[in-house]
Amino acid sequence: MDNKLTVGNLLDQHGKLVEKGYSNKLVKTFERERIKASKSKIKETNFYFFGNQDYGFSIEISNNFFYKLAEIGFYDIKKNFRFSKSYYKFFASKDFFISESDSSGENYFKNKKILVSIKNFDNYKKIYVSAEKYDGKNDFVCDIKVLNENSQAIVVACPFEEKNQFCYFQKSFNHKNEGFLRIENQIYDVQILNTSFKWIRSVMPYMSNCFWASISGKIEKDLFTITLGEGISDTSSASENIIFINEKSYKVCNVIFKIKLDESENEMLLDEWKILSDDGIVNITFNPILLTHVKNNYIITSRKNLKLFGKFSGFIKLNDIGYQVNDFFGFIERNSLRG
Repeated sequence: MDNKLTVGNLLDQHGKLVEKGYSNKLVKTFERERIKASKSKIKETNFYFFGNQDYGFSIEISNNFFYKLAEIGFYDIKKNFRFSKSYYKFFASKDFFISESDSSGENYFKNKKILVSIKNFDNYKKIYVSAEKYDGKNDFVCDIKVLNENSQAIVVACPFEEKNQFCYFQKSFNHKNEGFLRIENQIYDVQILNTSFKWIRSVMPYMSNCFWASISGKIEKDLFTITLGEGISDTSSASENIIFINEKSYKVCNVIFKIKLDESENEMLLDEWKILSDDGIVNITFNPILLTHVKNNYIITSRKNLKLFGKFSGFIKLNDIGYQVNDFFGFIERNSLRG
């Protein structure tokens, strides 16, 4: 049974999770000074996605012992265009900061070609990005006010097998947006875009591999927001899987992501995927439209980030009521880390 987190510290004086489970907000206080593991295993990520079935973009800043990262991605379905650009600082802390909390402080990454600034206020975030010729020829600029009011979230604190390793993360959705995205001379409306945000503070194993599906759509007048994940950690005390219908939420047990293989056992990423839950609540297929793939491999560390945008269809059963999902838009992310 899922355990509901209570208010208090995330880690005790020995660096262990005080409590594992889930909540709908960050009730546990994360403090780096309580970590008792090697600094090389600490991973911290802020990820922000804005998008719909026509176009969208993502912003990420991450703190890894070996590097600091800023990454910008953009896609346009109608133009069959996608592009991602990663910016690294190796073994450096200058012009970079990532806060312990998701509700206070400024997070930023700065070098000669990009500035990313995420400022947290009580009821909103201010996100500003300016990237010079981020795709080789066009400048990328966004200035967005993201309101926290009426947003929805799932928060999970979970352990790994090794002592003092843990993952504390929040995934939030349905934020209201004000502002703009400009790529060269074209302005994109951000108010009509759906949001999927991910905030992670963790001490990770040397190797990790996890999936995340973020899905949204309407059945008649009801808004469905679905988030499903696999592989992040030991989720026996609380899965990260949840379905929001308007203002109500329904937890889901563990899910599995199934990818078709060809005769040589190679993954057919652009073929149909399947997502199934242990409790029979979720039985949906995913048909990819666009694929973005970022791969960085160094001697002491590597990162492979795969994102597929497309449409989900299938069946959801909640409280003996069946819902038919037809062409809900969303994405699947697979993130593989070494180091």
